[in-house]
Amino acid sequence: MEGEAQILTHEDNQAFLQLLRENMELLGMEETKVEVRFEEVSVEADVRAADHRALPTLLNSTVNIAQDDTCSRSTWFWENNLLKSTGCREVGSFLEGKVMYNEEEICSSTPCYLRAYVSQHDLHHAEMTVRETINFSSQMLGTNNTFEMLVEAIRKQNGNNKAEQYIELFTKATSYGARSGLAINYIIKILGLSECADTIIGDDLRRGISGGQKKRVTIGEMLVGFSKCFFMDDISTGLDSSTTFDIMKFLQQMAHTLELTMVISLLQPPPETFELFDDIILLCEGQIVYHGPRENAIDFFGGIGFKCSSRKNVADFLQEVTSKMDQKQYWAETSLWTCLTYYAIGYASSPIRFFQQLLVLFAMHQMSMGLYRLLASVGRTKVMSNMLGTTVLIAIYILGGFVISKDELQIWLHWGYWASPFTYAQNAISMNEFLDKRWAKEFHYVNANTIGEAILKIRGLLIDWRWYWICVNILFGFSVVFNILSIFALEFLNPPYKHKVINIRKVNADYINQISGDSKASTNQMILPFQPFSIVFKHINYFVDMPKAIPGVPRIREGQNPAAWMLDISSQATEYRIGLDYAQIYHVSSLYKQNMLLVDELNKPEQHKENIYFPPGLFMLLSFLYYTVFAMVTVALTPNVEIAAALSFLIFILWNVFSGFIILKEADPAAWTVYGLTFSQLGERTEVIRVSGRADVTVREYLEGYMGLHDGHLPLMVALHLAAATLFAALFCVCIKHLRFQRR
Repeated sequence: MEGEAQILTHEDNQAFLQLLRENMELLGMEETKVEVRFEEVSVEADVRAADHRALPTLLNSTVNIAQDDTCSRSTWFWENNLLKSTGCREVGSFLEGKVMYNEEEICSSTPCYLRAYVSQHDLHHAEMTVRETINFSSQMLGTNNTFEMLVEAIRKQNGNNKAEQYIELFTKATSYGARSGLAINYIIKILGLSECADTIIGDDLRRGISGGQKKRVTIGEMLVGFSKCFFMDDISTGLDSSTTFDIMKFLQQMAHTLELTMVISLLQPPPETFELFDDIILLCEGQIVYHGPRENAIDFFGGIGFKCSSRKNVADFLQEVTSKMDQKQYWAETSLWTCLTYYAIGYASSPIRFFQQLLVLFAMHQMSMGLYRLLASVGRTKVMSNMLGTTVLIAIYILGGFVISKDELQIWLHWGYWASPFTYAQNAISMNEFLDKRWAKEFHYVNANTIGEAILKIRGLLIDWRWYWICVNILFGFSVVFNILSIFALEFLNPPYKHKVINIRKVNADYINQISGDSKASTNQMILPFQPFSIVFKHINYFVDMPKAIPGVPRIREGQNPAAWMLDISSQATEYRIGLDYAQIYHVSSLYKQNMLLVDELNKPEQHKENIYFPPGLFMLLSFLYYTVFAMVTVALTPNVEIAAALSFLIFILWNVFSGFIILKEADPAAWTVYGLTFSQLGERTEVIRVSGRADVTVREYLEGYMGLHDGHLPLMVALHLAAATLFAALFCVCIKHLRFQRR
């Protein structure tokens, strides 16, 4: 049946999948479950060392191509490679570890129908329709006729009262278009591709479906194979939150009911979509930092000091907490956790020791802020400041006595040891711990008499308690010195860039004097007879009105994004489920009447106001005509889109340069358009304008005397426009006939 497709709701799909599973069990068609397990999987690949490449000029690009063999090897383990490796796809040069299906390691003899990988790239044949693409994929994947067999089995159950209901449900889920199988129709329906099923995919030169629809076709190509395991990479790219939720809901129902394994990576999923997952895998810097139930992730990170606020979206929190840049906002909580775990770690139990360590950390914190404030003041740019910060941090860390003890440093580097602020922080914290009474057991080592003193001595640290207070004071001293130096740097160092400051008051005064007719005002610009407008914003408030006024509409859930909720309730599936027509309700509402009254009011022109006059928009139409035909010429004249864009860009630059704005010449079509538009709009104006250094003239006299525009040349401008369009059209016909790049 080629009619309009019936809407398949989530409830209908759940009932259909349950029916599908029950009948498969009755017919003995149930397949074995598949468990996917991976152990110590890592991927090593050759990548180009692009950090030190030259700027992408033509010469450098040629050199880069010739240096393709110069690569650096790095080990990476990102989400797409995890999906590819578990999905048995080529991911790089070397794959280490084990990927097992039902405790059997994958190899060349592993059946391909067990798994399917959905790429993040939408690669399709542009001239095939959506239905043809999914149908071709179905044949290549060897999709069987399970759906047709189940329909026949249900129809044979004539004596069963539920047979008619089963047939109706099966028809609703799989009937759309007689030119494809039932499984293909089902995939088209759940992916929301019914409206574009017979539309070509398209590309840059052929108009086809949208980017979001291409992403859904990419999913459907592999989903139609009904594998036991699916690995989907960034399938939400190009989809709005409502469409993503619908597709993910259908996939969840398939995974639960048909007992499939699905591993899916998403970019910033909304809360309602995130809640559909059973387990989640979080990757950070190529390493798995969490793999377990979705509902336990918050407790896991909360146990190590990263608390999720009740107002924070859980998916956003998990993305931020695994990013080094976004972790900074949680450091304050983390500090509280550190204080609470002082005794849990096993430091000295004395409260005095606790506050002494806290004092050292506070002094170190103040010193660090002063140091990096100084580096930012000296560097003055982000790049230079980052470079100085990294250099200073490495020097402080290496010379601070933690990596290399003082006794192992060369004598000529001892000055660096005492100049490093890290030295005094480490000595103070170490003495606060190892000079406690629990480390006071007698033990003789060089000049040390206790175990704690011996440990400090071995690491080249100080053992005299008086140095604790000296170190704390030195850290505060560093903070004071660094802040004072920052003030001097900001005061005396020149800014890296010169900024041009505009005196707004002088500009406004000159403008007022020009309007009032003050002859002493400095006039460097011509005053055209246009009324200036000012737009002022004051006390702006932004809010979203949340209607609850239509009965039957689902209410917004706690923590749900209002935009996602609006997309969800305004979908065709929701309208079908609640039995309402939003368009009809809006048409008879008071809001519609108010909007129509506002449109009528705004449609009336204000009194004593005139519209801009065009001689029936002639020059605008002619300009659109020759620009369109010229674009057709560039496409027919060049073999691909990139060269066509480069050629048209070059020609447009030349046209704009000689159009009259920069150089006053009538040498190209753009200049003819400017000529016609300028005189047609301003040629009849008789207002007097002031020209710097010259006598006052009318607008028309200025156009004729100073710009050389004349009323009698307008017919010539029209003729030149038509000639240009005709010439470009002829060139297009010749190129499209003889060059024939489109056939290649």
